[in-house]
Amino acid sequence: MIAASPCPHRFTVIVTLLATVALFSAGCGDNGSLSAASTSSSSTPASATSTDSSAPEVTPTTVVADSRTFIATVDPTLAAIEVYDSPGGARKQVDLDGDGADEDLSLPNPLPSGAPATFAIKSADQAAPGGALFHEVYLPVRPNGASGFVRADDVTVSHTDLAAQISLSNHTLTLTNAGTVIETFTVAVGAPDTPTPTGLFFVKELVEPTNADGAYGPLAYGLSAHSEVVLDTEAFADGVIGIHGTNREDLLGTDVSHGCVRLANDAVLRLEELAVPLGMPVRISA
Repeated sequence: MIAASPCPHRFTVIVTLLATVALFSAGCGDNGSLSAASTSSSSTPASATSTDSSAPEVTPTTVVADSRTFIATVDPTLAAIEVYDSPGGARKQVDLDGDGADEDLSLPNPLPSGAPATFAIKSADQAAPGGALFHEVYLPVRPNGASGFVRADDVTVSHTDLAAQISLSNHTLTLTNAGTVIETFTVAVGAPDTPTPTGLFFVKELVEPTNADGAYGPLAYGLSAHSEVVLDTEAFADGVIGIHGTNREDLLGTDVSHGCVRLANDAVLRLEELAVPLGMPVRISA
């Protein structure tokens, strides 16, 4: 069983490596840079106990559905997390380098950005033949929507009632808490030649741009999503998709980016104010 504590838990990570700078600078179609700032994250216990990543209390508007997502955060004492095809089965094989050669999937902890390796859980507490428990998790690798299994003992489980839905045709990002709509923002999305991918993804990191008044605004959330058009290049950092602010708010409501989702700066700061956690689900639909 996965128990949940009522205490809210907020994760914030500031980028430290140039790889993440390349990610957002190419992924969003603007000039600018992200800072090599100090890294911080809230402490995470090593045992597989549960904490709550819910937002603070808000005023409800429209109830659309009941929703709760469980989140797996890798034990901070582990330098990497191994991923398996099934509970207790073989290691998951992924073509990480794009050269057609599959290799055992092992994700670094923390990520290159400094964020703790974090996953949205697809199915929890699945027993291996020997009795060890595994969680099936969504993975921040290609192809989009991939999943695999991690050892329950290697992660701490928390939950969030926050979720985001992005409508590409309506150019909106809607944030819900326990199924209640609490905010709806206008966004800019991918241009026709570099569309924003659709599917179910999750927040994997939070980075702070060097210049809060620049192309990416004050904050950028990295997602588990990857561009289906722009592949792994030195400039694009594996085509990872982000949600970030902008210095071109006049372009909100249009299809203009290289795949990233742009928000008004006050909107992305509102997401931070509502304590959007790593692992929060983000569903992008046409």
